[in-house]
Amino acid sequence: MKYMSRILFWAAICFIAVFAFTDDLMPAGTSSIENCGDVSCEWPQSTNDLVLVQDNWKLAVPATGWLNNDPPQPGFKVLLTNDEQHALLILIKDQLPNDETFAQFVIDTIKIDEASDVLVNAVKQVRIHDTKFIMVQGNRKDDTVWSWLTVKDGFGYTLLCGGEIDVDAGSSMHDMCQSIASTLEIK
Repeated sequence: MKYMSRILFWAAICFIAVFAFTDDLMPAGTSSIENCGDVSCEWPQSTNDLVLVQDNWKLAVPATGWLNNDPPQPGFKVLLTNDEQHALLILIKDQLPNDETFAQFVIDTIKIDEASDVLVNAVKQVRIHDTKFIMVQGNRKDDTVWSWLTVKDGFGYTLLCGGEIDVDAGSSMHDMCQSIASTLEIK
């Protein structure tokens, strides 16, 4: 099924609401995520970030608090949860049908958002490392999620970051997700 990854993507959103995280979190100062599998975990110049590299993409996340979860299928390249931040981070690389355009990929993804009871309240075009993305912000109950969507070489890429918003924490979830997204490189 051509949209199975996208459906599973929003199933993961439901995971945020439940927050069925384990206590096996990566301790502060740990230099890798356990069970990286086929993801190459490398350290950049700063020890504050963990760089995940695979295929033709690279992404940096803060080095503490993230738990690497088993992706439900091969299209899921990253599936991390952070109990301290009540956050989820997903990167999906999904092969598109030959005739699907960038615009169709974005529209189909937004339709899946709406079918999953996600209220889409912002859509805008952004550039990250000279790659055009459509950033979609959505809310579902107490969760806010940001998605960055792009298409390259016949693949659709979706970076999803978000979770339960703590009103006392201000914009910390937004800032963390924006910071992570700013590191995404697709070659």
